[in-house]
Amino acid sequence: YQKNYNNTQASEIIEAEMEATPERDEILQFIKNSHRGIMKGYFKSN
Repeated sequence: YQKNYNNTQASEIIEAEMEATPERDEILQFIKNSHRGIMKGYFKSN
């Protein structure tokens, strides 16, 4: 989110750059299966 990637882009980067672990795969699967998103947006404080 902080680098302005959408979920698909961020998931692809994580898959490419992080070692496969059960935890990583579980989180990625959760994101892929989410129909309502994974978090509310946030606002940077000034």
